[in-house]
Amino acid sequence: MKTKYDVIIVGAGPAGSTSALKIAAKGYDVLLVDKDSFPRTKSCGDGLTRTATKILYDLGLKEELSIFKRTENTRITVKGKGSRNFKYPDHMTDPNYGLVIPRKELDYLLVKKAIEKGVFFMGDVLFDSLIYINQKAAGIRLKNGNTFYADIVIGADGATSNVAYQASLPITPIDKMGIGTRGYFKIAETDDTLQMFLPILDRSNKRVLPSYGWVFPVEKNIVNIGVGLIEQNEIYDIDTIFNMFMNTLKKKDSRFSNLQLQGTLMSGPMRFDFKPERTYAPGILLVGDAAGMINPFTGEGIGYALETGIHAANFYLELKKDPNEDFNDLSKYGDLLGSKYQGYFEAGTESINRYHLIWKVLKGTFQNDKPLFNAIRQATVFPEGVNESFFNYYTENVSDQISEHRGHIRSDMLSVGQGLIQMTREDWPFLSRLFNAGQITPGIPFRPSLLILIAGYSTQTNRNELTQLGMAVELGLAAAICHDSVSEEKNDDTTSSGNWGNMIAILVGDYLLSRSFEIISFYDQSYTKIISEGISKSNQGMILLKNKIQNKETISINDFLELYYLKNKYTFELCLQLGSMAKKSTKKETLILKEFGKHFGTAYFIVEDTLNYLKNKNTVSKTELNSISLGNHEMRLIEVLLKDQKGTPKEKERLSVNICQETAINEIKLAKKHLKNIEDIFVKTTLGNLCDLILEKNETITL
Repeated sequence: MKTKYDVIIVGAGPAGSTSALKIAAKGYDVLLVDKDSFPRTKSCGDGLTRTATKILYDLGLKEELSIFKRTENTRITVKGKGSRNFKYPDHMTDPNYGLVIPRKELDYLLVKKAIEKGVFFMGDVLFDSLIYINQKAAGIRLKNGNTFYADIVIGADGATSNVAYQASLPITPIDKMGIGTRGYFKIAETDDTLQMFLPILDRSNKRVLPSYGWVFPVEKNIVNIGVGLIEQNEIYDIDTIFNMFMNTLKKKDSRFSNLQLQGTLMSGPMRFDFKPERTYAPGILLVGDAAGMINPFTGEGIGYALETGIHAANFYLELKKDPNEDFNDLSKYGDLLGSKYQGYFEAGTESINRYHLIWKVLKGTFQNDKPLFNAIRQATVFPEGVNESFFNYYTENVSDQISEHRGHIRSDMLSVGQGLIQMTREDWPFLSRLFNAGQITPGIPFRPSLLILIAGYSTQTNRNELTQLGMAVELGLAAAICHDSVSEEKNDDTTSSGNWGNMIAILVGDYLLSRSFEIISFYDQSYTKIISEGISKSNQGMILLKNKIQNKETISINDFLELYYLKNKYTFELCLQLGSMAKKSTKKETLILKEFGKHFGTAYFIVEDTLNYLKNKNTVSKTELNSISLGNHEMRLIEVLLKDQKGTPKEKERLSVNICQETAINEIKLAKKHLKNIEDIFVKTTLGNLCDLILEKNETITL
């Protein structure tokens, strides 16, 4: 029997099998062991997000997975606040859906795919201990006495990882772990919607238990029903919670009145205490549940298991390029996971405390689509993104429009995004998920900081200063959006002592603003003055425009544009000014760029707002439109025009859209007029290309 491998993986769940097949595909010898033979069943909700589905397709399983249930909708029900339906945004690349696959099927498919790639699999064997050579894990010993050696051992053996224990990594006490229970039930009818219920309350219907329930469609008449408890409770065990949830379903929906359990209920432990330093040791990497990779709000773990399996595989493959690598110091693996997940997966009791805080905010703002509250929902209950986020405008790839220096600019844009993530992850982790949008956009994302780089780039410019300015501006922009989420309406939660929505909006907004000014305090003090003035004037324009709309005043196009110039002063106009100053351009050129930015930004937002209005009109039902507060959509030009036009609804809409298109064209003409006076060829060409892009998008607007 062969005893020497490149990699040994303990645990053949999604994380372990993914690591195995990725490494074996590169020609390395991999041993994959598991305590069970396959196929075998597991306690799991079986729901796969779009990201998880895409990973599986990339692993070569698209054909095999075509027989399983597709899900395009997620329905979130919050106790006392009703339900909301969410869909993956249309602009996402294929697949634009998730899947529901029983773990018995999914794990078996992955193991078979790993074997196809050359992995040697041993099932129904028990891991006993690690073998150490010079204080580094160099192999494993099985209960049957067999020993195997490798460069590294990857622990993929679940929440109660024996590999982690053997490696002397901190172990989560059983009473500090969460737990989940699920069962398959026969039901009269199902649909393609994943249903999540947050949270489950105690019998008094008052005390929030850090918990969630789910109903996922598996087959035509089979559903997976389960509950997850983030913190084990002395009074309510998981069986009690499950029965309470089942009784609620039966009372609320007649479809559940005659459920028939198929097989038996299954339970399993869950870790909610991810810490980067607990994911590695000399010769050891942990992945999936063994590393604590579970969403504390929804219990979703398959996607993160697949992701960490790939991260571990890629990390090993990169190290293997160095012939002198001894696989002793693997701390960079912890850094890698920390950079992607730390803060989002909270540690220990912090997870419980944050759950209660965010729950109060979710409950108080569940039917409010102000950008901040939409962002919190997006990051907690449906992390892959639904509806709008802070920067929904700013994720388009504009690489083709950048005439030169694409490599440097892409690198600097990534630095801006990474800096924002690092600054926000620990205190407000949901923000780091939003700032990540630009990181996953291929090419060069169109964000405010890009304008700073374009206006400021030269061989003499300090690129680090430009990226810091970009971070400061985007933090300030996010702060303004948070502050604008403050509502004058009374708190809709009569059981709460305060308006949690307003409190979180002010807290987060002030935090972001303070970090913005902290960044620029290290540079020319004129930056602080300019950014402060920009924020002040933007807020002034926003308030004036909002007051006119709320007072139902008639607003002419010229009046709207003047207020819009003021409202958007903090975005493109300010960015171009800062970039020009960083490059030490002449005052004349800086003023020209400011004027360009004013008109360019106005055209950009008018086109984007019109496109978004038409998109939402076609995808959001009238019932949904009437039941939610649509943020600041009323401040769009298209919305203002619709209120003042005469004729049938279609005639009013057609006329309003035409006016928006004409206004955008005129604004671009004014922008290009200023652009003629710019001497820098790179700046002139690139900004001209962006103008043409806006005009192209404007032409695509159709009813």
